[in-house]
Amino acid sequence: MAYTLGRSCNTFLGKYDEAYKKFFNSDGNPKVVSGFVKQTKIKIIKAIYAKLLSLPECSGIKFDFIDYLKSTDQDSYDGLWQIYFLKRSQSTDILNMRSLDVGVLNYNEGHVFEISDEKFIFHLTNFKPKNNVTGINLFSIQNKYMLVRGESIDGCGGYHGEMIIKNVRFRKLNKDIWV
Repeated sequence: MAYTLGRSCNTFLGKYDEAYKKFFNSDGNPKVVSGFVKQTKIKIIKAIYAKLLSLPECSGIKFDFIDYLKSTDQDSYDGLWQIYFLKRSQSTDILNMRSLDVGVLNYNEGHVFEISDEKFIFHLTNFKPKNNVTGINLFSIQNKYMLVRGESIDGCGGYHGEMIIKNVRFRKLNKDIWV
């Protein structure tokens, strides 16, 4: 069962999806995104945070960004949980298959939650990742930024590569795909 905020909040947060659609349709192109008004950029950020809340793996986790999401006036967040993202590429998609799996990786430092779509991979973390492991901080879309692609990530695809391996091992153990 997915973690949700209740019908009224989920409906409210759904209004951010239109802004995310603009980001998605522009392929995250920094030149296009820089032309978005400030409020659209904030809605994009909030839409992605809201999407991550829906992961079943997030159930029971205490997030400090809930008030930020609910507030129409709050345009900044400086809490513990940060989102990093990268543009999909051949290096993130084994045999050009775009894994849309979701999941969590647990480390001594904290958690990494992953969600993706056909164009982007997003990681929600409660610790500062190693340099060049997860991509670019989502809040950077409010300023000038360079889009990070999968081939720019160190070590076998970074967290996404680990997530793919973990999910394949889990399926193999549960014989979901290995008949």
